[in-house]
Amino acid sequence: MTVEGPRFDEAHQAMDAHQAMSDERRMGAIVADVWDNADKLVGQHLQLALTELENRVDQVKTDLTIVALGGAVMYAGVLAGVAAIIIGLSYVLAPWLAALIVSLVALGVGYAMLQRKSELSPQPGSTQTVQSVKRTGHSLKEAVK
Repeated sequence: MTVEGPRFDEAHQAMDAHQAMSDERRMGAIVADVWDNADKLVGQHLQLALTELENRVDQVKTDLTIVALGGAVMYAGVLAGVAAIIIGLSYVLAPWLAALIVSLVALGVGYAMLQRKSELSPQPGSTQTVQSVKRTGHSLKEAVK
């Protein structure tokens, strides 16, 4: 037995309208969820970036302190060595000439070391935050598709 007629059409249209409204509500809920999750992710990424930055600053402070103290001790040793070389050469050469030769050699060695250091400087790498943001962006693109 089939039911046809105006009452069936009205009921069918009402069901279609209800289904469309339900689909719209679901889509709205999905969009709201995506928006909320994106907002949370941005906050988490910012927090991660700040934490990484604080960790790097602390590490740089520690490294600089160690380098400064080590450099000061080495500098004292180098000065004592240079004085000994100058005194030793002054037995063979005039004292002013011995000091000039030693200073020119020291300047040349220092310059060469600085040039080598600039060639060996590491290139900055990608941080955990940058990688995480890229993954999240890719995931959001996939979710929107």
